[in-house]
Amino acid sequence: MNLTATEATAAANSTVRSTSFGGLASVNNLESTATASRITEAFVGRNSVIELGGASLTGIATTATGASMANALIDAASGSLGVSVSAMRTTATIGDGTGQSSRTRAYIGENSEVTAGAVTLTATSNTTVNADVTSFEPVDLPRSP
Repeated sequence: MNLTATEATAAANSTVRSTSFGGLASVNNLESTATASRITEAFVGRNSVIELGGASLTGIATTATGASMANALIDAASGSLGVSVSAMRTTATIGDGTGQSSRTRAYIGENSEVTAGAVTLTATSNTTVNADVTSFEPVDLPRSP
């Protein structure tokens, strides 16, 4: 018996684009946050009875999206004739945001009975995040004669 669960696509994306130009001063406070939470499971449910004799039970859970799962981006341009100040923060996380934590797992639930020639459970996760800031801030400060 084969149990297979695969997470091939999942993404949380947050992008902030800002353009501001001021006379004497330009002030920006920008934040971009992306949190991805997901569960990939291959399992035998609790209180289950499975009798396979000499046959095998294999459970495989895989999370491999091939791309960043959480993407927080800021793309900003600002400037002024005097002072330009920007505070920028990007945060990209997987799991434990507001809601569920993330996990990839293969398991046999509590109070279950499995009779098999062999039992193999494998859980593999390969995830990444991306947090990036691109900023351009020209300032024209007065020059001494």
